[in-house]
Amino acid sequence: NSAELIRHWEKHYVRASLVGIDLSPQLLMAQQALSPQRFGLRANAIQLPIPNRSVSGIINNEMIADLHTFVARADTLSEALAITQHSLTHMGIRPDAWGYLTRDHIEEILAKQLNMDYSILPAFTDAISAIFEYSLELPFDSPRISACSPVGINIGAIHFLEEIRRILKPGGWAWLSEYGSVNPGYFPSSTMTTVVSSHTEWSIQFHHLQQV
Repeated sequence: NSAELIRHWEKHYVRASLVGIDLSPQLLMAQQALSPQRFGLRANAIQLPIPNRSVSGIINNEMIADLHTFVARADTLSEALAITQHSLTHMGIRPDAWGYLTRDHIEEILAKQLNMDYSILPAFTDAISAIFEYSLELPFDSPRISACSPVGINIGAIHFLEEIRRILKPGGWAWLSEYGSVNPGYFPSSTMTTVVSSHTEWSIQFHHLQQV
């Protein structure tokens, strides 16, 4: 577990400055008890109050399943993607430029072309922006996926990787573990969730994280 990993790190890299990060004050206190020399920081993993290029290494053990996963019906997400792609093509924007579009640009297309409810618009905008930026593969043609199947995209884990990229020093490293699959045809779904302490954990599509 994480405590054993940290104890190993402290034993072999005694000069390292360690910072434990968690949203839970109780977990920070427990971590502090296991490792008194570690500094505890209460923070959100996708909005870390840490300067750019300031961290040598990161250990993240079975946390990313707790981050937000975007979920939509397969036919709804497929239609939103198709209409957005058609609109961009009609506007003369080449596919190789879609990953550089702003969120506002994509949100405007979704709002106008799909007449999408504003309560779900930000989530769809975030997901489609990530799909374009990282060329995420979505196997809608899989025989296991029907029109009404819930399709999950680990958008919180993706944003966490973006934060890791921002805070790591050149040559830095990150070690992440979680339950999931590297199979390109794998989708996190409601059948793969476990309810723990009144929140839902989602399995991870590691092929998407590899693309990111």
